[in-house]
Amino acid sequence: MSSDSLNNMPGWNSQKDVSKVTHAEFNGETNATYAAKAFKDQIKGRTILITGVAPKGLGEGTALAIASGEPKLLVLASRTQSKMDEVVGKVKEQYPAANIKTVVLDLSSVESIEKAAAEVGN
Repeated sequence: MSSDSLNNMPGWNSQKDVSKVTHAEFNGETNATYAAKAFKDQIKGRTILITGVAPKGLGEGTALAIASGEPKLLVLASRTQSKMDEVVGKVKEQYPAANIKTVVLDLSSVESIEKAAAEVGN
């Protein structure tokens, strides 16, 4: 995405917004939970969608980190319901109050994308 595209996005106000989302302290040692804490104000009370959710993968780690930020709704999207269910269980163990929705999504299928978008929109 070009910087021009970002500047035209609703809610993105210009170069000054970059300073809000850029953290010089982030480096190769920064983990997802630390990053989520840094962005807690942007996560809390919002709907967050994570694609490619699977146990022991980036999606699981991201889901756990984002759940720590108390989103209004955490939407997990993946091709395999059973994998998402396993991740939901792990998130609920650590964050029992987390509001989680799962959506089966195959990003290689326009039909699947449209169906998932309709589900998320409801």
